[in-house]
Amino acid sequence: MAGENMPQFGLTLGVKDATLNYEGMPASVDGINIGASVSNPGGSLDKTIIDLSEFRLSMAGNPFKAALYASTPISDLNFKATADGTVHLGKIKDIYPLGDSITLSGIVTADLQFAGRMSDIEKRKLSEYKRGGNTNCRRHGFNDERFACRRSEKGAGFGFGQSHVVVSARC
Repeated sequence: MAGENMPQFGLTLGVKDATLNYEGMPASVDGINIGASVSNPGGSLDKTIIDLSEFRLSMAGNPFKAALYASTPISDLNFKATADGTVHLGKIKDIYPLGDSITLSGIVTADLQFAGRMSDIEKRKLSEYKRGGNTNCRRHGFNDERFACRRSEKGAGFGFGQSHVVVSARC
């Protein structure tokens, strides 16, 4: 692999309708679907393509989906990413055994879309960089008694538009 002489490679991951359920836990992660690939025809590492065409699941009854496509990672990253769904942090303890010392709370929602080239961001050609949607955290908290770590907020949010970003916080 000297210089620009990468070997050809490809990796594909496919998961259809899987379930993650820890024994003795009251909730599960259901409907897990993943379609992902990483490939390069050989030669330059810049020819690598990452395609997470599907990432979908339902965590304790709350759906979440995401996608990512990226190419030309070395010369000028070209990307498209989306995320849409809800994660109830307080329900993670029903899915995964966190132990008695860790407490999570709050609701995180996302409906995000981003697409563009890194060069447009670096050159501040923001009209070429597509973005939209929002993400919010409500009543989120984290407590880990082992490390005397405690954090709590009433809420925070980000809204993304083509010409603006809105940041909000509720303490």
